[in-house]
This record gives sequence, C-alpha cells and structure tokens, in this order.
Amino acid sequence: MRIAATILALTTLATVPAAAQVPSQIQLLDGVMRPVVRGGGIAPARPLVVLDSMGARVPNTTVRFSWSPICGPMPPFDVMTDAMGMATTPPFTTGIASGTCTVTMNMLASSTQQMYMVEVYNTPDIVVMQAPGGMIDAVAGNTFQFGLTASVNGYALPYAPVTFTVSSGGMAGVSTMMPMMTMTDSMGSVMASAMANMMPGSYQISANVDGATAMFVVNQRAGSSMMPMPPTPPAVTAQASVASPSGMGPITASLTGAGACTLGMSAMGMMDTSAPPPPPGIAFPHGLVNLRLDNCGMGQSANVAIDYPQEIPPTAAFWRYGMTMDDLTLHWYMVPATIQSHRLLVTIDDGGNGDDDMMMNGSMGVIGGVGFPGGILQDLWWSGNSENGWGMSIIQHGDTLFSLIYAYDAAGHPTWYAMPGGTWNASHTAYTGALYQPHGSPYFQYDASHLSVGSSLGTATLTFMDPSNATLQYNIGGASGRKSIVRQIYGAPDMMNRGSHADMWWGGSSQNGWGVALMQQYTTLFAVWFTYDASGSASWFVMPGGTWTSDTTYEGRLYRTTSSPWAGVAYDPARLQVIDAGSFKLRFDGTTPTFEYSADGRTGSLPLTRQPF
Repeated sequence: MRIAATILALTTLATVPAAAQVPSQIQLLDGVMRPVVRGGGIAPARPLVVLDSMGARVPNTTVRFSWSPICGPMPPFDVMTDAMGMATTPPFTTGIASGTCTVTMNMLASSTQQMYMVEVYNTPDIVVMQAPGGMIDAVAGNTFQFGLTASVNGYALPYAPVTFTVSSGGMAGVSTMMPMMTMTDSMGSVMASAMANMMPGSYQISANVDGATAMFVVNQRAGSSMMPMPPTPPAVTAQASVASPSGMGPITASLTGAGACTLGMSAMGMMDTSAPPPPPGIAFPHGLVNLRLDNCGMGQSANVAIDYPQEIPPTAAFWRYGMTMDDLTLHWYMVPATIQSHRLLVTIDDGGNGDDDMMMNGSMGVIGGVGFPGGILQDLWWSGNSENGWGMSIIQHGDTLFSLIYAYDAAGHPTWYAMPGGTWNASHTAYTGALYQPHGSPYFQYDASHLSVGSSLGTATLTFMDPSNATLQYNIGGASGRKSIVRQIYGAPDMMNRGSHADMWWGGSSQNGWGVALMQQYTTLFAVWFTYDASGSASWFVMPGGTWTSDTTYEGRLYRTTSSPWAGVAYDPARLQVIDAGSFKLRFDGTTPTFEYSADGRTGSLPLTRQPF
C-alpha cells in the first residue's frame, strides 16, 4: 500500500506544472570588460546566459536589444535563449562618430534591464605608449627589444593591426626585425625584437597601430673593442666532401666533438635507383647524403655540419630516411636542425632516431637531405620595407612555378594577378608566363559557375640571381614595371616539428577560382586567401602569422588592406592601411584539412586539398 501510495503521489506531483522561471540577470560570457570597435565597424556577437534569482538558467525567454545613438540607427531586436538558457548578442555596425555606445538588454518576461558598453573609436582616439620608452639604446650587431601598448579612452585596444617600418638617413639600421606585421594581443600590447646592423648612428622605427603612429628613436653605438672574443669553435675531427648531384659544387660534412670517429660520405640524386622515393611534395635539389660514422664510442653523440653549395632558405628542413623508435619500417621524417646560411647543423645519437641500425655500437649511419616543400624557390617574396604592403607568393611543383602578385588597383583596392605556369629560359634563371585576373562570385556565397578567367592581361618574368634574390618584370594591360624582390623573412627558428603544410590549396574543381597560398618558414605559416569581393572582383585577405593551439590547429587574425595603385606607377607604402577583418583557423587533422574564417562579420568553413599543377 505504501508503494502504491508513493507512486500515486509521484504521479500526481509530476502532473502539476512547475512555476515559470522569472529572468533576473544576464551574464556575458566572453570576459571582455568593454569591447572597442572602430567607427563604422562591426561590434561582434557576444555569448550570454540568462539566469533567474536562484542562479538557474532560464530557457526560451526573450531578450530585447536596443541601442543608443552612438551605436548607429538600428531598431530593437529580439533574441530568444535556447534550452540551456544561452544566446548571443546581435552583431551590429556602429555609427562612425567616436563615443560610448550603450546596448540595453531588456528581459521581457520580467521587464528587467541590463546594459553593456561598446567604445567606438577613430584614429585620433588611439593612444600608443612605447615600452620601455621612445628612445632605444642599441649596440651594433646585437639584438634589442621594444614594445607598445594601445588603448582607447583607457580601454585596451585588442587585435589591432600593427606594422613596423624602419627609416634611416645614414647607414645604421636593422638587419632583421620580427615581426614586421602583427596585431596587438588581448591587452592591446605588442613586443618586437630587431637585430642591429654593424653600423653606428641613429634611425627611427615607426609603429602604425590601426592608423595611429608612434616613433622609436634608436641610437646605435659601435660594439666595444673590449668585448670578449667569441669562443673558439669546436675542432673539426673528421671531414669528407662529395659533389652535389645538382652540379652546383661540393657538399662537405664536418664532425665536431666526436672523438675518434671516422667519417665516410656519398651522395645520390633523387633519380638514382638506390634513392628512396621522396615524401609527397618535398624536393631535394641537392639529392641525399649517406653518412657513415664508425669508431665513435658506444652511445656517443656526434655533431655534424653539412655545407651546401647554395644558401639554404628558411623554408627548408632536414629529412631523414630510416627507422625510428616508434616505427621500425623505413620511412621519411623531419628532425631538428639549425640552418646557418649555407650550413646545416644536426646531432646524431648512437642507437637513437636517425641512426640506421638503431643500436648502441659506436657506429652510426644516416641517409637524409635538405628538403624543400615544392622546391627551393617556394616562399613569400616582396620588395622590402620601402614597398611594404604588396607581395608575391611562389608555389613550386618541380620545374613549374604558380605565382600570384598581391597588389592594388587604380583605386587602391586589393587585387591579384595569377601566373599559373610558364617556361624557363635556356640557362634556367628566368621564368616567363601569362598573367590573368579572373572575375568570380563573392567569397561568402561562392559559385564556380560564375567564374570568368578572361584573356591574359600581359606577362611577367621572374629572374633569379640566387635562391633569395630576384627581379619581377611585368606588363599588365599596357602598364609595365620592374621590381627587385627578395625572400621575406617571417618565421623564427624553431626546433619543433609541425609537419610540412606549404602548398597551393583549393576547394577542388567544384570550387575552382579561389585558393589559399600557404607558405611556411620553420613552424610559422603565412597564408594569403585569394578570392573575390562582393562585386566579384579579385580581392585577397592576408594571414601573416598565428599560433599553433594544438598539434593540428593553427589560428590567428585575418586582415584586408588598402594602399596606393601598383601597376605601372611608383608605389607609395605610406598609403597602406591594414584592417583587422576577423579570424581564421587552419585544421590539419583528419583526411580533409579545413579553413575556417570569420571575415567582416561573415563566417564559413571550407574544405581544402592540395592543388595539383
């Protein structure tokens, strides 16, 4: 009877409708104190949850949004929470005037209101503070660091585009600077470093933060004559040389710190029958070396320096062919190595990865070589700081170069010209091909059936003096010009192994017409998405770097730019404007990589595959 009564009581209780929850508060979940948005820009959606007075989530309740005049002319907008009591604020385009935009959130079921603020700014509102200050003391030949913090009315200016340029009236300056183009972090800050050249004097480093500028004055003095002498390099204990299969000169291997090791070396071209097939997409212009070290002492390590007849660009990596502890089959794998101009430094461990017999027996064998994704010319090229804002990607498959020029039309809008192939001259130093400028459909609703490649606009010739210096000569619709171009350095040396991802990527034949040119130096990726704007005209977004947030995911900010006209006229880098358009993620997990983007308030996810050519 008690059981029956209990069941009856529970059944009766279950049929009594629960009291409706009354919303009493809204919590914004993004952790942002006050969003900061450029006038006329898009205030992004913000996740929220609606709670009752007991802290329980309130599902299926309506929140009405309204905006103050600074926010822009918008009617009220209703949003309903989902089954978990969650929703997002509607994104909106702000007015162009500076000021504080007030967004009112009215919970209609309880007539309770809450507000949040958005700071709307224009260039004069940006305050840039140099760190440690505007004056920098530097020593010739040494590295120095500097930074800045940007804010608007006391609130951090996050994810704002930043570009650095160097100007000097004399010989003093920097030999390298990292980064040249970046963005502020979530606290509105940026740190940079530069290597001073060997000349004393003064010069300026200008920082452009979303249109606002700050100047660093660098006073560079000569290195002290009392500086300690660099340590004596380790003695070379053994050395061997062979001719490079490329025919460009010798390859020399040297051992240091290897005791009584003896060294033998041979080389093989990739067409030799004894050479293993290369990993997909990797070229070995100098073939492979086969190193043999004996009488080294059981369990010892040997430092090997391999000098090549050509400078090794930062796109390269040292690839070995053999067994590893986790895979006892013969296979290709990348190993940590240091690149110094023509030299590659690598350590070999007796019985460890890279030792062919995987045994501690005092003998080590290595088959490997310097591998380049695509080829030795594949990378991002530009004309240096004096023409900052435009550039050129070269993707190489064997002898074929797929090149794109990222420049600006007569109105200063971003545009691109494609040279999907060409022919080499007899000396194999100049590559000439036809240039095209297709017309398509907008990137956010792409339809390949609307693609019109059109007839050739002209030609371009790339003449290479060496693997890092070239000239670009072009004729585009009757406008001609010549540019000296060099390989752009954007990647910092990194001993991590993130795989080889540089290539021309696209969405397959069903998405023909757009693509992502992906370049890689060490583990840093530099991507350009060449696509079409709302009118179908050729346009591009640039992704100049990012962060590996997992072993297979690379993400960062996505920018669009405007600048001065480019074809046939003198380019003016002072007119460059870098606009933070959104974010991107490149996912390399699974069989189909994906490109996820948020650009100018639009989002999408595009499957990618390497484009054959």
